Amino acid sequence: MRPSLSSYIDRKLDGVKGEIPQLVHMLKKSFSTPNFRSFWTVWNPIYSYVLTYYVYKPVRKVLPRPLSVLVTFVVNGLFHDFMVYLVLGHTTFKIAQLFLIYGLLVIVEPLIKKMNIKNKMMRVVYNLSLLILPILVVL
Repeated sequence: MRPSLSSYIDRKLDGVKGEIPQLVHMLKKSFSTPNFRSFWTVWNPIYSYVLTYYVYKPVRKVLPRPLSVLVTFVVNGLFHDFMVYLVLGHTTFKIAQLFLIYGLLVIVEPLIKKMNIKNKMMRVVYNLSLLILPILVVL
């Protein structure tokens, strides 16, 4: 059964209340996750909720997990590009390309990552690197 959006956010943000405290908690928690996949489960709980229950889970019923993850990331990128289109009147679909790379990283990370990063600051550096380096590739 699907939880309500508010209970989902409470769970993802450990019950922290208030917009600014929630934002600070989300930033701290997401960047200190042990891997890139975990980063996305904490980052922006409202998007996470919509993407999980309205994209990933329905797609997962017909496609294998890796393809479902990839479809979910591409849909997320297309949604972001649509927002750019609404604001600027055009888009280059660069954000969809970026999210395609993010999806691929989430899929392949368990296959290539054998290290267990215990140092919190190193986890922040690791997750930031996986966010920023693909931006340089797409631009």
